[in-house]
Amino acid sequence: MLNKTFKLWLISGIFLNTMFCFSQRGKESINESWKHITEDVSGAEKPEFKDDLWQKLNLPHTWNATDAYTLKQYYRGVGWYRKDLNLTQKYIDKKLFINFEGVFVKADIYVNGKFVGEHKGGYTAFTYDISNFVSIPGKNIIAVKVDNSKNLDLPPISGDYTMFGGIYRDVYLLSTNKIHFDQMNFGSGGVFVETPLVNEKNATIKVRGTIINQSAVKQNLTVVSKIIDKSGNVVSVIKSKLKLDADAKGDFEQFSEKIANPNLWSPENPYLYTVQTTILSDDQKQEIFDIQNQPLGLRWFSFSPDSGFYINGKSLKLIGVARHQDYMGLGNALDNDLQRRDIELLKAMGGNFIRIAHYPQDPTILEMCDKLGILVWEETPLGNTFYDSSELKSTCISSLKEMIRQNFNHPSIIIWGYMNEIGLGTSKLSDKEKKKETFKITAKFAKELDSIVHSEDKYRLSTMAQNSGGKDYYQSYGLSNTPNVIGWNTYYGWYKDEFDKFGEFMDELHTESPQIISLISEYGAGSDGRLHSLKPEQFDFSIEWQQLYHESYLAQIFSRKFIAGAAVWNFIDFSACSRQESMPHINNKGLLYNNRTPKDVYFLYQAWLLKTPVIHIASRDW
Repeated sequence: MLNKTFKLWLISGIFLNTMFCFSQRGKESINESWKHITEDVSGAEKPEFKDDLWQKLNLPHTWNATDAYTLKQYYRGVGWYRKDLNLTQKYIDKKLFINFEGVFVKADIYVNGKFVGEHKGGYTAFTYDISNFVSIPGKNIIAVKVDNSKNLDLPPISGDYTMFGGIYRDVYLLSTNKIHFDQMNFGSGGVFVETPLVNEKNATIKVRGTIINQSAVKQNLTVVSKIIDKSGNVVSVIKSKLKLDADAKGDFEQFSEKIANPNLWSPENPYLYTVQTTILSDDQKQEIFDIQNQPLGLRWFSFSPDSGFYINGKSLKLIGVARHQDYMGLGNALDNDLQRRDIELLKAMGGNFIRIAHYPQDPTILEMCDKLGILVWEETPLGNTFYDSSELKSTCISSLKEMIRQNFNHPSIIIWGYMNEIGLGTSKLSDKEKKKETFKITAKFAKELDSIVHSEDKYRLSTMAQNSGGKDYYQSYGLSNTPNVIGWNTYYGWYKDEFDKFGEFMDELHTESPQIISLISEYGAGSDGRLHSLKPEQFDFSIEWQQLYHESYLAQIFSRKFIAGAAVWNFIDFSACSRQESMPHINNKGLLYNNRTPKDVYFLYQAWLLKTPVIHIASRDW
């Protein structure tokens, strides 16, 4: 039988925990029990619409999980999703938001038949306030019209990969107090952490953000940020005051004192602190209105055009992969465990770098890169072709801001990208004057995007990927001088020439333009486990040619200090519907097959990169 003291403690604990939870934000998955149809249906947004015959499913989901792997012309059009959302009394006096981590490529959101908003761009998250659209308590109907039709105003305009349609990432219901961090800041959480000073002896932290007061009275608030180490110890506390009128918002900025002898984040030691930021009432009650936790990795880095990349003052060759996100049978609708597994496989290979290409990917990817120590290039999906369209420009700009603000607090990210091989389509134009004018417009827009990167984030660098065959027009139109870092997509020994031409190209580039900081953003050769040869040849898709290709490239990359790093194209064999090669509808340059079974060449990278001994019998599948 419980004694009276213990019962009192237990009741008090439950009460305090209940009060604590009630005052905090909630984040609930609403992935389950959706209904879907892969066609455009009139009136599907209305609550009374009959969806009994629709497919029942759980998210994430894509309607291209089958046809994208078997047909060149896979379905690109409209699909609808509907869900019953039952809200209980616990949501009374709460602000409610719906958060989509990714819908490709355009989404129209309805709640109880009313239009909530439209989002353009298939690879970044977005959030809408649905507080005024729902009934509490009661049943509510969420309807989402999704369109993955080819649209010249929505990037990617084109690309050598499949544009899977659907609500293919997680969806959450967010609930907050009426006094809360801004949830409508380009899909971000509204709190941003900066590191103005980091070295081996000291570090300082800046925390900034926006707070919304949607209550009916003026509020005097205290904002408290705690920096907490891996063991749970509070190493620094920052406090600031903020006064907000009713139905108003305000910004806050906080600067920590110096943190002595910080644990530095690196690929070898991915040490993470946590920044916990709390909004409290500025009175004796100190009522908690909202709390957010952000990861914090204390590191500094730099690039040299002559000697490559440095982290925390130490030279490091960046070696890793570019990653597409699909999985046969699922398309791009992977659950979080499969996302985690990919980064674990990259780390097990010995990789320390990932180009998240050609678009922002699931938040789990960056969380794992933070935890395992993988340095990140993240980019928006503008590639191949560009033209002078105000809507295209607007979507590119909003996607760039969404990418940066949503992922700002991840210490693994070092460079932001905004274009991939952007002149490839333009270079094929037969009209010389139109070609010239298009390149000028593209170069001008590149400068605009680059300035946005640096206005959004003054601590990281900008980049774009350029194909080696277009070096002359990139340089003549100023594109090579726009970002801080240039990525080169090179395929010598696969599509053309011999392996050694890669090194010759890079040496010539470095001599002509010694100021350029160079990464190898793509290099690779296709391979098919059914194809083997004692005398492998260029473009024969044999396992053995792929092996020779990567042996040569690794030697050439490591022998040149000015090459800061390299990302293999690609981590996996991925869906590319237009391809008609040894494996139709698949780009098979992966180090792993699409089901994540490693190819021989994966073990080659382990042998090069891991410090522990590696033994592997090659051609084991012959």
